[in-house]
Amino acid sequence: MAGEFRPPAPGEVGVFVWDRRQCNHVQQGGNPFSVHMLQPDHLQHVRPHQRTIIPNMPQPQHMNVGYQRGPNGSMTPQANEPPNVISARNALNKEITEANRNYNILSNKVAQLRDKYESAQRTLSTTHERHAYEIARRNKDAAEKEYDKAAKDLGMQHVRAELSIQKANASLQLAIARWHLNVIKSIEQTENTKQESQVASLSSSAQEKRHTFETTANPHEKERARQEMVKAEGLFNEASEKLNHHKSYFHQAIQKESANVNLRIAIHRLDSTRLDFMLKDQQAVSENTKIVMDIDRLENEKVREVNPEKIAAYENEIRYKRSLLDDATAKLDYERYKAEFHLSTIKTDVDWRRALLVLNTLRYDTLVERQTIENHIKTQILHIARLNYNKSVERDPNKLAALEHDISTKNADVGNQKLILNHKIHHANFEDRRAFTYAQWLEYIKIREQMRYDAFIANEKETEGIKETEKQVYTLQSHRPDPNNKEEMRTWTTHLATYEDMLANQRFGQSISKDLATLQYNYTQADAALHDIIHLKAMRELEYENITVTIKKECELLQNETAELKISLSHENNSALIRELSDQLGKKESDLQEKTTILNMIGDIAKQDMLVLDAHITWLKHAKEVEDKKYQGALNTREDRVKLHELVVKFNRLKLEQPDPNNYPLIEQWRRNVHSAEVDLNNRTKEVDGKIQNQFAETKVAEDLAHAAKGKYDEAKNIRLQLIEETQKNEAYANKLPKNIMTAEIKVDPVSLPETNINGEDSQQTLPNNTESTNQSKNENTRNEHSNKPPQDEHKPGIECTIRLSHGII
Repeated sequence: MAGEFRPPAPGEVGVFVWDRRQCNHVQQGGNPFSVHMLQPDHLQHVRPHQRTIIPNMPQPQHMNVGYQRGPNGSMTPQANEPPNVISARNALNKEITEANRNYNILSNKVAQLRDKYESAQRTLSTTHERHAYEIARRNKDAAEKEYDKAAKDLGMQHVRAELSIQKANASLQLAIARWHLNVIKSIEQTENTKQESQVASLSSSAQEKRHTFETTANPHEKERARQEMVKAEGLFNEASEKLNHHKSYFHQAIQKESANVNLRIAIHRLDSTRLDFMLKDQQAVSENTKIVMDIDRLENEKVREVNPEKIAAYENEIRYKRSLLDDATAKLDYERYKAEFHLSTIKTDVDWRRALLVLNTLRYDTLVERQTIENHIKTQILHIARLNYNKSVERDPNKLAALEHDISTKNADVGNQKLILNHKIHHANFEDRRAFTYAQWLEYIKIREQMRYDAFIANEKETEGIKETEKQVYTLQSHRPDPNNKEEMRTWTTHLATYEDMLANQRFGQSISKDLATLQYNYTQADAALHDIIHLKAMRELEYENITVTIKKECELLQNETAELKISLSHENNSALIRELSDQLGKKESDLQEKTTILNMIGDIAKQDMLVLDAHITWLKHAKEVEDKKYQGALNTREDRVKLHELVVKFNRLKLEQPDPNNYPLIEQWRRNVHSAEVDLNNRTKEVDGKIQNQFAETKVAEDLAHAAKGKYDEAKNIRLQLIEETQKNEAYANKLPKNIMTAEIKVDPVSLPETNINGEDSQQTLPNNTESTNQSKNENTRNEHSNKPPQDEHKPGIECTIRLSHGII
């Protein structure tokens, strides 16, 4: 069913099959497993028929220091680290040391077994006598099996070690993040207490000065009191403003560090869950390997056996072992399937937490930059005030001229800094909106995927209950009592009917749960698609802002050059130079006119783009409301439908329990019961149908609004297409406009969100795979706003770029 809550296609989790080719690769200095197996945000695997060899990778004895890196980039603890960070760092050191030690032991063992196997191979190739050849062949086969087993053990142990190191590293980074958060909270509390005390003291002083000023009658003393009051109030206002800036700074810094802690918790959960699944998977693989070895042993013993009875016994044992292996393999595949689904759900939470960290880091950097410029402006204003005072008391004309020059320079600098500040605030608003909508989009993807996983687990539990009831029914059916024993037969019939009715109700309840899960998925999918387009609009706004700012700067430069040329032309008398300057002026004015026209054309396209995106958002909001109505309607009538089905089951059971037709009193009573149950069933059916019809009517209203909004969206999109076509016909300007805004569909070039640098680490270590994840999502933004593709069975941000609406909305 399109849109139902099915998890992603089944795959294998943690399948680590080793063979001699990979083992030889390890001995030659390569990495003993595929590098994609160790990506911290993806649980992938190596299938038996896809054994990838990655050349030129370091040996495990020299572990990637990225796993060892602490806040200072080394394994050396800092002097002020708390005990929990030191403990986590020591645990990471221990894991690395243990991994290296085990690898050296197993790699030496593999090397010895490889030599043994190669020696057995050479012996076999040089042996010709029949009996000796058979012995050499068996020795070679035995050595080969030992070698393969040791190679597999080496690979599996190494992968376990790497995942253990990842988990230990996640624990360390989490401990460091919590330490930094506690440190900044402690600093904030100390500074708050200190500055609040200072502000309170200055407030008290200002009030005293004001009281003194108001109660002083002597004009001379009153003037002096007024100056002291103004000075005290100025100090108080300055301290209050500083305190507010301080609180704003620490509030955003704490938000940033809290987001980092939450991200580290999510990554730690992902690494821990991955390691747990890996250990369980390898344990199951080991048990399956034992069964395979038993089958091989039985096959070899059967070949050497001549007794037909014993051969038949071997064949029966082999069939039994193979059935065990098939069951174990099916169970293992299902557990891998569920593990992949679970990990992909956790991964969406990691992506969302990472986006929140990027958002809060961006806000923190913006705040710091803004406060830095504001402080510079305040310093310059104070300096200007001092210069003005010096100017008022200065009498020397030369010094007055110098002071006036300094004042004009400082004023120009303040004006320039204010323009820069306003521009940065304006641009930061666009950046903030893009990062915010990106995080919001990922949050709804996380909600959708978590809903899918929860529905999957709930369905699994319901299926287990149904299987248990089916087992009870089959057991009762296979133990039918003697028909002549009426008491046992009556008891058996009652029990069987009870379990059959229970089974019918459970199956109906499961179908209701599946339908609800499908409708809920459609709603969460519509929500994710809505915020996808909201994010697209934010990116489009930022893109147009960058384009227009660039062109406006070019226009300002051309205007300045044009003004300079006009001044030069007005003072020039040489006719040759006048012609040259006139030609330059004409070219500059032509370029300015062209840039202005391009800017206006881009403005028209941008305005229409925003109208299209707004119409798209309005349509998707109505579409989301439609899915919400459907889901809420199904949810509100769920209990009624379940009870109605129970009545149907009871009614059908009552009709099957017809008594002996010759027993007139019983048959009459049965008929009255059937009639009463039928009347009750019909009344309940009408009641439920009425509720469903009311819900359908409400949904129909929402569908009509969605159709109307879709029509307005199509109209706005057609107007935009006409505008693009008309612009492209203007050959003089069409090729000079940015290519990415002249497309038929609204899309943006891949733009990665700003990286963060936390705790002195590089951004890749702090936010693993951030660039890959972001680029993945942005590459998907060459999206089709009106495409009606079904929801993708993927769990990465950026996949859900279109909305799928069913039931005839589109």
